Amino acid sequence: MFIIQKSFNRFSGSLHLKVNELVSSHEPANNSVINAEEKTEREITKLSKEYAELAEQVKALEDQNSLN
Repeated sequence: MFIIQKSFNRFSGSLHLKVNELVSSHEPANNSVINAEEKTEREITKLSKEYAELAEQVKALEDQNSLN
């Protein structure tokens, strides 16, 4: 069990590094999501709500554009 957990932790850590690199290298990206795994649950919930609202705005714009 210990070996599996250690392997998962390494994989998870490397995945977080890769995502952080992608976010930080993309100029219009919101850097507040960098190291999200270290944020409090309240901070993560707030960010999730902001992204859900953004997704709704994008969908509304897409729907509006498809009508034109």
